[in-house]
Amino acid sequence: MEILRKNILVYYGANFLLMIAQSLPHAILTPLLLSKGLSLSGILLVQTFFSF
Repeated sequence: MEILRKNILVYYGANFLLMIAQSLPHAILTPLLLSKGLSLSGILLVQTFFSF
């Protein structure tokens, strides 16, 4: 039972880190692109390509 608990903790920890790794670049890019004068639709397009 202890192994299962450890595996569950590792699973949720890995999912948390994955979510942070996916959202942090967008959180940094948005203000930078806004300051460069891009519109929100332009930022959406850039971030869509950035995600792949």
